[in-house]
Amino acid sequence: MKADLLGINITFISYEELLNSIFKSDIKTVTYANQYVLNESFKNEKLRKSIQSFDLVHADGIGVQKALKRLYNRSAPRVNGSDLYYRFFEKLNEKLSSIFIYGSEKDVIDKAVKFIKNKYPKIIISGFIDGYEDVSDEKIIEEINRKSPEILFVATGTPNQEEWISKYKQIIKASKIIAIGGGLRVISGDRHRGPVFIRKAGLEWLVRLFEEPVRYFKRYVIGIPLFITRINKQKNIQRKILNEK
Repeated sequence: MKADLLGINITFISYEELLNSIFKSDIKTVTYANQYVLNESFKNEKLRKSIQSFDLVHADGIGVQKALKRLYNRSAPRVNGSDLYYRFFEKLNEKLSSIFIYGSEKDVIDKAVKFIKNKYPKIIISGFIDGYEDVSDEKIIEEINRKSPEILFVATGTPNQEEWISKYKQIIKASKIIAIGGGLRVISGDRHRGPVFIRKAGLEWLVRLFEEPVRYFKRYVIGIPLFITRINKQKNIQRKILNEK
C-alpha cells in the first residue's frame, strides 16, 4: 500500500518486504522518507519531484510511522534506516553481490569500506568515491559505469543524493541505485546509536542532538514541531474533503 505524506507517496512495507522488493527486476531506484526529508521536500519542489521519480520510497523512523497512523488510521511497519542497512548487507553477502559507494567524507567511507570487508567478506566492493572529492559528475558516472556494480549506494545527503540519482539514473549502469544518506556514518562507527531502549523508543534523534547540537538543532528542535504541524494540516484537509462528500 502507498500513502501520500506531504506530497510524497510512501510505501507501507516491512524490513523483509522491502529487501525482497529491492531485488525485483522492475525496481531500480530506492530512497527513504523521514521527518527531515519530508520537511525539506515540502518546501523544495525540485527535491519533491526528484523523490517522486524513485521506484520505491520507504518510511524511515518512528515520526513517519506515527504520521502514517494519524493520517490513515493504519499501522505501518516501523523501518529504521540504521537497522535496515545491516540487514541489506547481510543479504548482499549471501548473494555475493558487487557494490559501489559514492558519498560521505573520505575518512567515513574508508572506515565503512573496511567494516564491510571484515563483516561481509563475500560482498565485492568494486569501487568508492567520497562525496567531497573534486570530481565532476561525468567522471563519477564514468567510473561507476566502468565497474558496472549490481548496487550503487549514494550517501551525499538530502537533497543532493535524491536530485543526483533522479538526474542520472537512466545513464548509470547499476542494477539498483539506493540513497542511504547518513547510513555510512552508522556503518563506519562514526555515529553513535545509543542504547537499545533508546532505539526502541524511537529517540535516537536525541542522541544525535546531544552529540552534535549545532548540526541537528534546526533539524529536530525546530523540524519536529514543524513536521507535526504540517501533518495536522494535512489531516484537517482530509477531514474537510470527507465532510464535503
